[in-house]
Amino acid sequence: MERSVKIALIGFLVAVVFSVMFFFESGSIIIPHPLFSFLLLAVVISMIYQNKTVVEPLIPLLILAVLRCLNNPLSYTFFMTESSYDTLSQGMYFDVISILEFITVFGVLGFTVGWTSLKQKILFIGLSVLFIGVHVFSNTVFPSLFMGVFVLCLFVLKIEHPSKPALILMAVFDVLTSYDIFLR
Repeated sequence: MERSVKIALIGFLVAVVFSVMFFFESGSIIIPHPLFSFLLLAVVISMIYQNKTVVEPLIPLLILAVLRCLNNPLSYTFFMTESSYDTLSQGMYFDVISILEFITVFGVLGFTVGWTSLKQKILFIGLSVLFIGVHVFSNTVFPSLFMGVFVLCLFVLKIEHPSKPALILMAVFDVLTSYDIFLR
């Protein structure tokens, strides 16, 4: 098993252990989606650290993971009071971060899929149209399911990329988040 796959698996197991420990303590099952962005960031940073020869293809994914951490309210609970956070959330800060995150997904698509063959161009355009389409709907479940569709396309078309284990982890986390949203 590759190191990058092991790192992504460790990130997933951390989330599972957290859920199991919470279950033993409280008797209820939770999906710890506030932790997902931090686990993803740790996995991407460790993938970059362990294989310094393939840093460039992982940069868009690193930027996306950082933006997801910045868009996570848990990031601000350690150094902001509740009133300061409320003031921050009423401004344009989280809107700008969300727009940057939206744009960065196209960079991740472009670096992962590529643009050299006709198959890659069609896949990139199709996934871009799908990504824009799922954000047009006001349903919050559809954007979370996009990464699952993206990773499924990578498997079906047998596209290999160094960021594939981290993308699989992101897809699993997003599908778990949409599952939690759907059940509530």
